[in-house]
Amino acid sequence: MRIFSNFDTNLNDRLYQEAVERFGEDKVLFVRRDKIYLILKIWLRLWIWLLICGLFLILFYTYVWMWSPIGRFFWWLLRLIIIITWLILIYLVIKKLIDYYMDYTIVTPLNITQYDQTWILQRTTRSLDIFKIKTISIDKRWLLRSIFNYWSIVFFTEWDSSQQWDITLNYISNPNLLRDSIQNIIDVSESISRNLNPRTSV
Repeated sequence: MRIFSNFDTNLNDRLYQEAVERFGEDKVLFVRRDKIYLILKIWLRLWIWLLICGLFLILFYTYVWMWSPIGRFFWWLLRLIIIITWLILIYLVIKKLIDYYMDYTIVTPLNITQYDQTWILQRTTRSLDIFKIKTISIDKRWLLRSIFNYWSIVFFTEWDSSQQWDITLNYISNPNLLRDSIQNIIDVSESISRNLNPRTSV
């Protein structure tokens, strides 16, 4: 579905198919956040907020509602606050859904390209030359990542005087397997590059 020029829900399929047609399915990776992202960023927040709202309503109704007309005023004020916060929460949920379904990374033998959809009107694309990658590291620093078993993959590159892109793949549930797959693509690319550009010995 294409609403605006920068909000095309079919773009990921087209880009992936174009890469597969050019390089072959075994040399192309399509990466997006794991489903743990939906659990932590959407469902967990919704359930926590439902619990908080329920407790506030029960406590307020039990101890304040029957006091006086002032209590009734605060009862309506509390409901207004809850409605406003729910509208804010719905906005954040929609944003996180867009981030989950429309943020992705495509790895090919030439580059790693990351697409970041910022709401509806803006999309940012970052590309990293695969031959500039020096190290692929897995970030395991935070306790929450250990509990829910999700990690980040970070690419370290050579410094380039003209441009340097930093790309991080977040919320990856099996980072070692993905890192090995990316490394295999890099190895194949370097092998092809050496065969096409052999060094001449003197």
